[in-house]
Amino acid sequence: MGNKQIGIVYHPLNERAHKLAEVLYEHLIQSNQYDGWICSAWEASELKEKTKTAEFIVTTGGDGTILRVVQALEGRTVPITGVNFGRVGFLTELSPDETDLLPELFLGQAGWIDERALLRCEHYPVTDPQNSHVFYALNDIVIARGRIARIIRLQIRLNDEYFTTYKADGVISSTATGSTAYNIAAGGPVLEPSSKHFIVNPISAHMSPEYPLVLRPEKYVDFVVDTHHEAVLCVDGHIHVILASGDRIRVTVDENRVINFLRYHRKGSFYSTLEQRLKGNEFFK
Repeated sequence: MGNKQIGIVYHPLNERAHKLAEVLYEHLIQSNQYDGWICSAWEASELKEKTKTAEFIVTTGGDGTILRVVQALEGRTVPITGVNFGRVGFLTELSPDETDLLPELFLGQAGWIDERALLRCEHYPVTDPQNSHVFYALNDIVIARGRIARIIRLQIRLNDEYFTTYKADGVISSTATGSTAYNIAAGGPVLEPSSKHFIVNPISAHMSPEYPLVLRPEKYVDFVVDTHHEAVLCVDGHIHVILASGDRIRVTVDENRVINFLRYHRKGSFYSTLEQRLKGNEFFK
């Protein structure tokens, strides 16, 4: 079979997801059909190291499990197929009883690539602006107030041109993929998943612009934090960085990196299933 490197990543607190991952590991890896490994999605350091060798990744869990894989990949493009044990399943592809389809996908006998944009986030600490930190997000990047329930101020510049200053609980920068996550709960628009545009959406703005922006992928946005108390940068809900007043965060669509989902089912209408998915898929509860 060409000794393809298959990574199997599971949600450690979902017993059914963990059990299926072990079954897949036994049938696909230990049977010598493929080379590969198995890992918990919550073992960030181990997962980051293991993904360096993967040619395909299978996840058993929900969308959150896939987001953890995306963080581990750090922008590397490895096809992902998710087996859904979550409630929403915007990113997953197969139900638990469809895993017999995986070999067809691995061998290229079926399936298609669903390409999604990634946001690139650069954090420039005010104490050391030359030493920036880079993060990637498939869903969203959130800059928000910390534990104290007081608004923060965020100066917004679009391609180095001053736009406004938000006085708000925070701001969400969302991909099209993430437009159905925190963004929609904060009143933002829904974009088709294939869109490369991204959204800037203030959270509970006070006496400042409340409307979200939809920006072309070549745009970049700079946020400068102005606060006397704690603020936080959150990347895809998993990475949290404490921010100081004066820190700058630049967000843009990465031109060189994407996330590829290896799909089996034919493309359908995104909007035809949107309402059902947002309410949660009862089958997987």
